[in-house]
Amino acid sequence: MEALQILAITSSPVMLASLPHVPHEMLKELSEAASIPDEKKSLVHTVSIGLRSVIRNRPLAAIREIYRKLILLSLKGSILRLEETGTEPVSGWTGISASIRESCSCADYAQLAHTFQILFQDNFASSKQTLLEIGVEGAEKITGF
Repeated sequence: MEALQILAITSSPVMLASLPHVPHEMLKELSEAASIPDEKKSLVHTVSIGLRSVIRNRPLAAIREIYRKLILLSLKGSILRLEETGTEPVSGWTGISASIRESCSCADYAQLAHTFQILFQDNFASSKQTLLEIGVEGAEKITGF
């Protein structure tokens, strides 16, 4: 949850500063990931490519290292492990994926960064709700979106 919370808070400014350094080919790859028909698979691939774009292209080494660790925490927490969550619809994904595709096609970095922030905020809120529903002790004390 902490990794998602940090991504929800920091993703927009970090991505906004990173995206101008991302090669056009990676933006195309990101757009293709957001176009995958299976929503969960599309989400996983989009998040993975988005985070990789930061760790491969961000000029500041400290941010690259922090985001490397966030990816590892996300993997450990099964947020990015498709095989454990299976095929399932993702609430709000249609609008988010459309915004990602549009932003990539015209290199609108501000919109793309904002869309990733919404994506991580929604993911955080959804994860917190799941913890509450399954009765995880202390989940109600998690603050955030």
